[in-house]
Amino acid sequence: MDGNQGSTTKAKTMSDHQQLSLLSNALEGVDENSTIGIFTHRFPDPDAISSMMALRWVIQKLVGTKVVDLIFEGKISHPQNQVFDNLLEPNLRDIDEIPEVMYDKCFLVDTVPDNAGIGQFKDIKFDLVIDHHKEPPKIETDNYINLHAGSCAGTIYQIIQENNLEFDPDSEIDKRIVTGILVGIATDTDTLCSPDTTKIDVSTWSELLENRDPDILARILNYEKPKFWVEKKAEIFSQVIIIEGLAIVGIGRIDNKHRDLIADIADDIRSWEEVNTAIVFAIVDGSRIEGSIRSCNSAISVPNLSKKLGSGKGGTGGGKAGKGAYKYSLGGSSIDENDSPEVKDLTWALFDRKEQERIFKITKS
Repeated sequence: MDGNQGSTTKAKTMSDHQQLSLLSNALEGVDENSTIGIFTHRFPDPDAISSMMALRWVIQKLVGTKVVDLIFEGKISHPQNQVFDNLLEPNLRDIDEIPEVMYDKCFLVDTVPDNAGIGQFKDIKFDLVIDHHKEPPKIETDNYINLHAGSCAGTIYQIIQENNLEFDPDSEIDKRIVTGILVGIATDTDTLCSPDTTKIDVSTWSELLENRDPDILARILNYEKPKFWVEKKAEIFSQVIIIEGLAIVGIGRIDNKHRDLIADIADDIRSWEEVNTAIVFAIVDGSRIEGSIRSCNSAISVPNLSKKLGSGKGGTGGGKAGKGAYKYSLGGSSIDENDSPEVKDLTWALFDRKEQERIFKITKS
């Protein structure tokens, strides 16, 4: 979701029909013996995973390709993502376990090439990019689909309709794909309530709802939160600083496996009646600061604020309407695992104070 480099795409000058036809162009020469890799951003969320699953289903329906790998970088760390992975079985491949990328075609969903989770394989060229974020990107390909929907999963469903494909209500595989698409839409649009929800998301939800697996859908959307998260929230909520609708809090030092707690706390605090913007941050794995932003304040551009908070420290940041994230490395100031508990606590206290002051200055500038 960060800023991108390269030449401006032509997607904005193409009709939806012209964009949706780009998949057929990208599949020219592909048959059942071809190999395809589908990629997405690092630490994929339900919208990213469901989009990969749905695109694989489309490709196999259209050209019968047997080898279509869904590849991710990072971790499936969020408890909701883990439930999704366990129940819908997308069969993801960790890029760190792939010795080399030798696919006939490479596709990218739910992000743009600058933010792709491609590990060490920096020279991958994508034959088709499918995204939905509304910020105009700059990418080095004209094979780019972006209907500016609230979800990438909703966009993939438009491709399904464009190619006159239908889900079989008696197929368990199809039911999983449908359920995944609905989860992707729900999580990326706050169940159709976010400001960037579009007719695409609403119509896709309406048309597919009957073919879902209701039990799996409910279990994913109402996932159980780890005890550590519940206890951490109880500790943190009393420390939140709120000034003129802006809430800021640092939640301490956390392991990478709990990094999704940052966004979860930001979501909770944003729902408080006196808060219109919540910014939550932590030191992750002792080596970097990661922050999450949630806002309903129309005067705040969350993508721009995220970029400022990240790039101001040599890191990255980005987002979409109402949601954003940023991160930057602590470099030589990182907390070493061999540091004493006292040193670790003092280091956190220093960064907590500095980061809060920095956030206040940037948001008020």
